[in-house]
Amino acid sequence: MVRFRSEFLRRFPPHLRNELQQLLPLVNGLELRAASAPQLTWPPPETPSEKLDFFLEMLWQSNVRRAVALYRGIVESLNESNFLVFAVLFRALFEQVVLLRAYWHHRISPVMAESAKEGVVTTAQLRQLITELHTAVARTKVEWAEILKGNIGQTAGAATPSDTVRLKAAAKAWTDEVGRLGMFTPLQLYDLLCDAAHPNFGGTILMMKDHAFGWANTSDSSIGARTFGLLYPSLAAVSNDFQRLLNLILLSKFEANQT
Repeated sequence: MVRFRSEFLRRFPPHLRNELQQLLPLVNGLELRAASAPQLTWPPPETPSEKLDFFLEMLWQSNVRRAVALYRGIVESLNESNFLVFAVLFRALFEQVVLLRAYWHHRISPVMAESAKEGVVTTAQLRQLITELHTAVARTKVEWAEILKGNIGQTAGAATPSDTVRLKAAAKAWTDEVGRLGMFTPLQLYDLLCDAAHPNFGGTILMMKDHAFGWANTSDSSIGARTFGLLYPSLAAVSNDFQRLLNLILLSKFEANQT
């Protein structure tokens, strides 16, 4: 189970300490749910309804496992007052949730809504849903099969032709729908976290002292710590939406609707 060190928490006012502690049950809960998730084997079932449930479960598990690893890294980096690494990991988590949200709300949910309106799920709709779910899990720009076979020179792969989901466009769509996540819009958050993760000024300034020129030590008042205070409400909002999406995925299974 992850926890924040008291030395880290003491850097912040009581209200932020209390908010930070609310993140831990989410992370620990995800880890427990991942540990009890059913084992998946390949190939998937042949029956269309079972195949759909398989890919829904795969989407859920892949997102949970990745998120647990990122959340653990976030907590560890914060315990070390390493706010640059926090920003890099938060960017990875944010991009994961942005993409999951875009796939779910703009590619998967509309097909489900159409079938619900008609009162029946057609074979064509099932195939479309399975394709979208598989794309959401397997999107890549690299030929991993070639890499794992040792063909290192053949790394460039074409994106799936039907995959038109793009990060910045998805962040803008999220902004249009919700306005702000904490103090920032999703689009502002995307730009800020990219600047911190790239070799730009944002990543440099996070490592500097707050009230004097120079590099910050772990115990110093730093621009990184002050920036984290501004970013945490956004991390909490992103995490809440992520949990909502995970619940929607599981509730969309055939087996969930038959109980």
